[in-house]
Amino acid sequence: MKKKKLLSTLICMTITVGMLPTTAYATEDGTEIENQQVITPEQPEATQIPTTAYATEDGTEIENQQVITPEQPGATQIPTSYMVYCEDHGPVQMDLINDTFTIGKVEDSDGSYVCPITIATNAYAEKYSTATNKTHTAVEENITYNMTWTGTEWKAPEMTQLPVINVKCEKEVVPAAPEATQIPTSYMVYCEDHGPVQMDLINDTFTIGKVEDSDGSYVCPITIATNAYAEKYSTATNKTHTAVEENITYNMTWTGTEWKAPEMTQLPEIKVKCEKEVVPAAPEATQIPTSYIVSCENHDSVQMDLINDTFTIGKVKDSDGSYVCPITIATNAYAEKYSKATNKTHTAVEKNITYNMTWTGTEWKAPEMTQLPEIKVKCEKEVVPAAPEANKLPMGYMVKCMKRSFYHKARFMHQLPKTVTIGKVEKKGNNYVCKISVSTKSYAKAYSKEFGKVHAAIKPKITYQMTWDGKQWKAPEMTQLPEIKVKCKKEVVPAAPKANKLPMGYMVKCTKRSFFHKARFMHQLPKTVTIGKVEKKGNNYVCKISVSTKSYAKAYSKEFGKVHAAIKPKITYQMTWDGKQWKAPTYSNLPTILLK
Repeated sequence: MKKKKLLSTLICMTITVGMLPTTAYATEDGTEIENQQVITPEQPEATQIPTTAYATEDGTEIENQQVITPEQPGATQIPTSYMVYCEDHGPVQMDLINDTFTIGKVEDSDGSYVCPITIATNAYAEKYSTATNKTHTAVEENITYNMTWTGTEWKAPEMTQLPVINVKCEKEVVPAAPEATQIPTSYMVYCEDHGPVQMDLINDTFTIGKVEDSDGSYVCPITIATNAYAEKYSTATNKTHTAVEENITYNMTWTGTEWKAPEMTQLPEIKVKCEKEVVPAAPEATQIPTSYIVSCENHDSVQMDLINDTFTIGKVKDSDGSYVCPITIATNAYAEKYSKATNKTHTAVEKNITYNMTWTGTEWKAPEMTQLPEIKVKCEKEVVPAAPEANKLPMGYMVKCMKRSFYHKARFMHQLPKTVTIGKVEKKGNNYVCKISVSTKSYAKAYSKEFGKVHAAIKPKITYQMTWDGKQWKAPEMTQLPEIKVKCKKEVVPAAPKANKLPMGYMVKCTKRSFFHKARFMHQLPKTVTIGKVEKKGNNYVCKISVSTKSYAKAYSKEFGKVHAAIKPKITYQMTWDGKQWKAPTYSNLPTILLK
């Protein structure tokens, strides 16, 4: 019994051991070796660790080379163009903007080295807004892409693989229409036969239209009614014209901050055409002047009404582009009527007087009363001579400075225009005389200009008499004519110009011309100007202005982020006194501050 129990136990143990898992190993020919003892291996030696193998050109491998992580790409290696896109306005390709990119840290990605590049998008949204004249904002604050290390250099994605900078339209406020004071104030009116005439804007001839969007810009149509300009052109040319078109229209454009009108040369012309003219009929007798002045040198003038059957209405004719009609008045009847009024016998000096009436386009217009020729009569017994004509006066006068020196010599000066007043002929004793007055101011001015010294006349005028010898007027001998005496006038030297009267600023330019070295106008900087002493050059006072250039070079360097130095320590220019104020050269003539 004990033997059977022991046998059963051994059989159970054998079955149990056979059910335990075992490790199977494969030999080189693929057969398995089972029930081998599993032994945990020890750590490998350093010589057993795989090394990086590089292939040479002939295919041989070079092992155990150390792997070096590449440096970040330089700013000059990253892509310089990016696509900015709006769903409503389409794509715009833009250059890389300074200070908008960040170069990340080099890292291993799937066995390759990559470097992330991050582009801040706000500046591109602003630039896109300017390009499209519509306000946009970036959809995302940044875009990012990877540059990949090829083993020898960094490679960027192709342009088509770069991420797009997406922007979106901001809700815009439609600008109010321009004010009447903002539209152009001058327009060209043109006729093929009579040429152009520039005219000011006429009130109530313009209409400001409704603001609307045109190709991404806000525009406002301005319509000018042309009839009033055609009428004004007709008056200017004295020819009837009508407008070719009832209106002209042009657009004003919103820049984002203000309305801008086309240049004068871009505005449409108001075209007019000549109307076929009808020569007007001569004026009626009821249209000619009804009063005339009859004058005698020895007696008072008398205003008389038009006398029947003394006038002749002439033929209408063209004179310098205007229609005129001559009116002739026979004078004898007026001389007879004047004789009765003065109780002295008079005869007419001339048989007729003649004047023109002018056609305005709608009616005949006569000269004003003061413009009508007088009917001159003379006493029968004694003929008073007419006053001497200007060409019968002395040719000139002696001008003398009271200070006698080389620079203040006496000078004979020819008669100057508009300086002579011819008086009324009067009888003194048995002779007729005429008083002549000569204004001295112009002669003092001419004398000052000749000698370069300011002079003033001592008396406002000189006077002398011309005498009628029965046939002609006689002036005093040259030695008997009064002299025009002048005196030196003390000249006041102007004070030097104040700093606020100098130019507002100067042009600063780098001699290296590039995108980052543009010329800039800079306002006048404090403590950079030296105002010189006032000096006289020729007939003008001048003042030398010196401008230190160091501060401008520093400001220019700060603006462009590049250190610059002035080529010259200062620039200089002259301001000129015009008699009332200091005048600086125009900005185009001011010296430029050159940098390097």
